[in-house]
Amino acid sequence: MTVDRRVKKRPRRRIQVRYGEKDPCRIAFTEDVHRDGMFLKTAQPLRPGTRLCMEFLLPEYGTITLQGIVQWARKVPTPLMRVANKGGMGIRILTIESGLEAFDRYCISLES
Repeated sequence: MTVDRRVKKRPRRRIQVRYGEKDPCRIAFTEDVHRDGMFLKTAQPLRPGTRLCMEFLLPEYGTITLQGIVQWARKVPTPLMRVANKGGMGIRILTIESGLEAFDRYCISLES
């Protein structure tokens, strides 16, 4: 059994994210988002320690481009993705390259 050691719980939000090691060419969806990180639900998670380029469009806030690192990953067979818990990868945000103000406004909106 895994213990959630986060100080703050992350609000659950489903947002399409493009990600990749060099170019954001793969697609996944967030399950939760916070200013410091997010969980990407995917059947093909990358290894912990992998640096990622990511971009996502927040409808009311614009496009956010950021760099992150895979903190942990759990691979789940594709047919079980809908029923399995936490198949994907936890991402720690390293830098926000564009859309910092928009991302901050979005995160504040999640807290209220």
